[in-house]
Amino acid sequence: LGCPDDANRLTCLRALPRQALSPLYFLFLGTWQAYVTPYYPLFPACAAIDGTAAGLKDLPINLLNSGDFNDVPVILGGTQNEGVLLATIFEATTGTSSPYTEVEMRSIMAKMWDFDSVDNIMALYGPPGLSDYTFPTFNAVTDWTVTCGLIEAANAIANNGGTAYVYQFDYPTAFPLQHGADMPYTFDVNFPPTYTEAVPEDKYVSDALQNYFANMAKCGAPNCSGEREFPTMEQWDVNTQRHMSITNPPTMLTDLAVTHNCAFWAQQNYHSYYA
Repeated sequence: LGCPDDANRLTCLRALPRQALSPLYFLFLGTWQAYVTPYYPLFPACAAIDGTAAGLKDLPINLLNSGDFNDVPVILGGTQNEGVLLATIFEATTGTSSPYTEVEMRSIMAKMWDFDSVDNIMALYGPPGLSDYTFPTFNAVTDWTVTCGLIEAANAIANNGGTAYVYQFDYPTAFPLQHGADMPYTFDVNFPPTYTEAVPEDKYVSDALQNYFANMAKCGAPNCSGEREFPTMEQWDVNTQRHMSITNPPTMLTDLAVTHNCAFWAQQNYHSYYA
């Protein structure tokens, strides 16, 4: 494309006309397996680490661990079982479909982990003899893709003087508490139909969640003085690791890393292409 391999490369690429980039699509079709993420086809591409400040200097977790980030308060969280939806991403490339068998669960795990780690994962989440491996698969995907990663990020931020807050959406009427189950409460909409504004308990959880997010923008913390009072979401501390369980009422808990087996996942090995 004629762009220099230096700090000016991004500016050069952005200035190129669409016609210059279109032929690259056809080149990609012949070699797509080497470039797509494990989440293909839902997420067909990922960020490229170019080593520059104008682009992406390193893996985000490495930047957080080294303290190379903008020091602004952040709030991190997810739902209790993100994997209910996220596991289905792998079906297109593994030939699987829920409900999963033991073989299908192993195939999904192998998309991300090396052989020894897959054996360890199966031993913990999907031992032989289960009648159904669907929710064991969902649980494993939840823990590795979302919860343990956000805890690792919160620890890195806190260890380098930053401010983080961590929550998990646990409100039981949103079962199965999958990826996106918190969105109706966050945006006060009845889609998917799990949230009803006329139900006082639903409205309270929605108000609390909206309040926490709005306050982050307003005063840099989930609880601002002078605002409507909701239970205080404490700042993340690497020693106590207290997170806010978003339910009725919101409650500070300390079991997030244990419940999601984060010590186990820290010992497993990604495929080499994640190094």
